Amino acid sequence: MKPCAAVLLCMWAVAVVVQSATVPGDPAAADGARVRAHLARAERALRIRDVSRLGPTQRLARGHVLDVLHAYWTAGVFPHNHDFPAGRRPSFVDEHGTRCAMAYVIEAAGGGALVQRVATTANHSYVRQLAGDPELAGWLERNGMTLEEAARVQPDYGYHPPNPIEARRRLVREFHAAVLPFEGAAIALNVPRTWRSAAGGSRGVLNRSAAAYAPVATALRAASRA
Repeated sequence: MKPCAAVLLCMWAVAVVVQSATVPGDPAAADGARVRAHLARAERALRIRDVSRLGPTQRLARGHVLDVLHAYWTAGVFPHNHDFPAGRRPSFVDEHGTRCAMAYVIEAAGGGALVQRVATTANHSYVRQLAGDPELAGWLERNGMTLEEAARVQPDYGYHPPNPIEARRRLVREFHAAVLPFEGAAIALNVPRTWRSAAGGSRGVLNRSAAAYAPVATALRAASRA
């Protein structure tokens, strides 16, 4: 077997191993149930608060925020803590792009830029640590909430290793990116038959390698969609 074909067939073997890896249960399930219960309690507490001090616009905005919060925790899609094995920590936006409860409601109520800034500069901070942030203070004022209420809503997340399914998909994506130049070169070298007449020549080897690589590309695409 020629060297190029051998390398590409090895890549195919790696792809098969990656795709056939076994996947244990999701370690985030118990923590997700805890976060859901926390948010349900926070919503109930905020709905029964005396809001007579608020103006009509603030009351309307507050009601909208609480409706968004309700939809968020019933959907049950929460951030993951992959970074702090020593204990629970908040995560405004996790590495998968999942928003925490406060980030979600802030973004839904016009605070998308605020969410992006906090995620970039203070992603694992507690809301109380952001007490001096004028943009956050303005958002809370407009939406009829206090810093204490926002802190009550904000959950933290227990550590667990990355989900095996996500880890496998990430590995497949990285592997695909690494070998993509080989795929492009193989396609580019799929020259006319008259150029491939010499089976032992370099072009013949590369074209046979292109054929050998086809199953690799197919497997990688299928695995990344799994």
